[in-house]
Amino acid sequence: LKQYKWELLTGTLVTLVAVLATVLYVGSEQFFYISDFNFYHIAAIQSLDSLKSSPFTFLLLLVVSTRLTHNLLFTLPLALWMLFLGTSRVAFVLALVLSFTLPYLFVLAQIMRQSLASSAAASSRQIWLITIVVAAVIPVFWIPAWRGYPDNLAALPASIVTLLYLRANRVLSYKHCLLFGVLLALAPLFRRHYFFADIAIIGSLFVDQLLFAAPGADAVLLKTRLLTIAQKFALMALSFAGFLCTFGCMFVLQIVSNDYLNLYKSAATPSLECFGYFISAYGVPLVVTAGSGMVLAWFS
Repeated sequence: LKQYKWELLTGTLVTLVAVLATVLYVGSEQFFYISDFNFYHIAAIQSLDSLKSSPFTFLLLLVVSTRLTHNLLFTLPLALWMLFLGTSRVAFVLALVLSFTLPYLFVLAQIMRQSLASSAAASSRQIWLITIVVAAVIPVFWIPAWRGYPDNLAALPASIVTLLYLRANRVLSYKHCLLFGVLLALAPLFRRHYFFADIAIIGSLFVDQLLFAAPGADAVLLKTRLLTIAQKFALMALSFAGFLCTFGCMFVLQIVSNDYLNLYKSAATPSLECFGYFISAYGVPLVVTAGSGMVLAWFS
């Protein structure tokens, strides 16, 4: 604990500030989108009632709920928090922040520490602290939780996969493939559109492994390395599909029964308008910084 005293102190301070900011935000909240505003809160209250009546019934409810368009898996940690915090709107959003948003923030900071510590001028502790501060002062970082969405929970699996991969020095073992498949399968179970985040992280891992395979390899060695990579990603795909087709079988049946190509056509917006959303939500400085980082990474 002495080794990580500054991290613990920073984490405690950020948690206290996050709790205060959450209470202030929710206390002055004025909403207009009644459907989503109420659904996740009511779902958490229903899960809490089920937990109080019978823990076994509660767990059964979570599993059976995977056949719904929006299941109740996300309510597991929330119900436990709300046993002590109560069922008010403030208590519900606080449970979201404590259960999902703060862990997500700390995992992101650890990813930056793991990926930059060996090449940056700053120490690993400084990188961790800088990441916490930078992420914490972006208002849109907090908005999903403050508005009652469990998105940070769905973002956690891919982030954990990234962290574990970096901690293994980017060596992808067969054991990792099995674990990563299960973790990535959890993301769409929590929030179905995070399936696209899974595609992004798997694509990133694949490209990174290809970059590792190429340097200093003759044709025979390269072919062997590529075959090994293909086997590992096939195992990851089997792990992913196997988990969804067993634990998430009702979720899969519900997904394939919907015509997603046409389901949201009425909500479609022009590409330029979508791009404008990122500018307005994140701000020009952050977008320019991200773009500059991509360019610098490419040349290095």
